Amino acid sequence: MPRMLRWWATLALMSIPSFCIAQAGGAYRLLENSIRVDRPSHWDNWIYQNDLVTNLNVPVSQADIFSVEAEGLRPVFFRRNINVAPTASDFTYPDLVRAAGTMTTGGANAKSNDRRANNVVDGDLSTFWEPETPANYAARLNDPGHFNLDGLAEWELEIDLARLVFVDSLTLIFPAGQVEDQFLGQPVKSLALFASMGERFPFPLGNNLKFTLVQQISTGYVAGKLAQGCVASDSRDGVAVCSGGGGGSSAGQVRLVPVPGTDGRYVQMTFPLSPLDRADWDLDGIADISGAFVQYIRIKVTDSDLWRDTFLGAGEEARL
Repeated sequence: MPRMLRWWATLALMSIPSFCIAQAGGAYRLLENSIRVDRPSHWDNWIYQNDLVTNLNVPVSQADIFSVEAEGLRPVFFRRNINVAPTASDFTYPDLVRAAGTMTTGGANAKSNDRRANNVVDGDLSTFWEPETPANYAARLNDPGHFNLDGLAEWELEIDLARLVFVDSLTLIFPAGQVEDQFLGQPVKSLALFASMGERFPFPLGNNLKFTLVQQISTGYVAGKLAQGCVASDSRDGVAVCSGGGGGSSAGQVRLVPVPGTDGRYVQMTFPLSPLDRADWDLDGIADISGAFVQYIRIKVTDSDLWRDTFLGAGEEARL
């Protein structure tokens, strides 16, 4: 199943309240009965406070979401529809959670066929990731790779953007199957999509990342049909159970649609994001922003048709 998966994320225009704490000394000045923060040198001594995400517990001037100017503190303006994935490898950071502060470069890795993992974030539809796959159906007897039911456990990708970014949606791109006389590959049957801000798990001293389930979905891949999706809201025997969804007919339903400008050769699913943290600054019980801060994305394939649409057995006579 070649050319199985593409991925990207988009940034949104954002403006968020300032939640900062003053460091000792030089963070303000006293004037009569007032405390004033009215100089860039003052703001340089404030910390953007976040006890959950190490990457956000930094001086305001390094937080990437504010700019310190002569007039004061200004939220950074982000243009819409910026694909942040291809630039992941341009950034490095000290991984304090999983690597004891070792400098780490962004990118993608996979449990299976890791050498192709970065193809999912390079912005090039002509490159692709697939699990370790035999050259053909007959070769599976000697070299099965991970293209089998037992190997599905290895069909997992993780993308590290190498910095915390504000993302309004995540888009997965798949080949559209048979196009004219060429088989490009096909979407997986179902998958689970997770996201993380980089919080420790277990908090506060764990050495793993906390991932939140964004959506568990069946792609429902049939030409011209809508995908069937649901958000996992419960678990049974440790397995996520979906509620609602089905059919892809409701407003905002995640579904497979053609990728613009590809003449139907690729299809995509776009997942809107909600805050992974409370993001409820006015305490009214409703998140004050849409979208989410994200650094890590995990894609877990949970089902595939494997060889079903290609062969019943070895040899050309078995081709469907």
